[in-house]
Parts: sequence; structure tokens; C-alpha cells
Amino acid sequence: MERLISFTNLSIEKVSSPKFKIPSDFQFQLFQIHKNDFQKREYFMKRPKIQDAINNKLINSDFFQSSREINEIVAYFADMGWKILGTSLQNELKKHPDVQVDPHPTKGNTNVYRKK
Repeated sequence: MERLISFTNLSIEKVSSPKFKIPSDFQFQLFQIHKNDFQKREYFMKRPKIQDAINNKLINSDFFQSSREINEIVAYFADMGWKILGTSLQNELKKHPDVQVDPHPTKGNTNVYRKK
């Protein structure tokens, strides 16, 4: 238990508290703690779940404040080293409560996405 706690930089008291909740960006927080440890960093470079990538990186980014095509969003994640397929990403974006989906202004049968 002590090794696990030391990896997170949390205290046993904090984790034991009934009010303790794992933050939604916990993986990112751990990456920040261990970003200079190349062996541990490999774990955090793995592709996140699409929903986590949307919630923790895309939604509150400056990039997503204006309408974006799906290929732009795929490239945004690719720049982070994450390969996320456009079709899977579209499906998650359409279901997300904080994402505005609009028809593309010039291309038929396609959408643009942005934060609501």
C-alpha cells in the first residue's frame, strides 16, 4: 500500500477519507508527477479511452472553442501521440453532453464539432 501511495504522491489519510474521489484527470496528474522518469512515463503514453481524451484534453482546450472537422480533432490527438479513429471519435462526440454538433457549412453529409 505504501508503494502505491508513494507512486501517486497522495497520503494514506487522504486516500482513506470517505470524501476522497479519484479526479477525472488523475492519469494526467500522475503523468506530470512522473514525466521525467522514462520507465514510468511509458505507462502514461498509452492511448487513453476516447471519452477520457475528450473530457481531459479536448473539451477545455483553446483548440475546441471553435468548430472543428473530425480530421482536425484526430490530428489534434495524433500530435499527443494518440491514434484515435475518426469514426469512433465521431460517435463519442455526438453523445457527449458538452459538445455542439452542427452540419458542416460547405460539405454535405459531414459535421463540425465544438464545445457548447
